[in-house]
Amino acid sequence: AGGGHTGPGDKYEPAGVVHRREFVHTAEEMDQPGRLSFHTDLWRGMTVDEAYYRHKLRGYDRGGPVGDR
Repeated sequence: AGGGHTGPGDKYEPAGVVHRREFVHTAEEMDQPGRLSFHTDLWRGMTVDEAYYRHKLRGYDRGGPVGDR
């Protein structure tokens, strides 16, 4: 198997087998904005540092959101 996202469904609905040396994220973790694309980048060969930099919230000085808080 190539791995990847199991698709939508109930969090308690079985979606496959986990083999040794694999890990699973909870449904709540995967619901966090950007989580799936972050892990897709890792799966495609980016380093953790590269994926983190690509997905971290940018500050105002680098084009990030502007608000009153």
